[in-house]
Amino acid sequence: MAQCTSNVGTDDACHTLRRVRQLILSDAGINVGGVQITAPIIRLHLQESGFNNSAISSLLDTSDRQNIIAALSLLATLQALGDPAPGSTHIFCVIREALRTLGGLGTTNPA
Repeated sequence: MAQCTSNVGTDDACHTLRRVRQLILSDAGINVGGVQITAPIIRLHLQESGFNNSAISSLLDTSDRQNIIAALSLLATLQALGDPAPGSTHIFCVIREALRTLGGLGTTNPA
């Protein structure tokens, strides 16, 4: 398991990032701006963005819930998602923006 270091932030920040990842991957998911984000929704958006199943499974792996590197990787990937394909539904676009917002939590620099 990766340790929290000065590169990542305080132990509290690490705990928060791990907890966010746990919420994202839980059955209930996490609510971002009125949009309920769950692992199947993330999987759909990653597939639409061209990620292969192996990469997606790695990002959504729940076997090590304390892995800070996995938490940061998932959040960075969400933040970096591109625009939805032309012709995507309005709700798909709203969800994509919520995913990017959620991903931004991984770039917050705790003081």
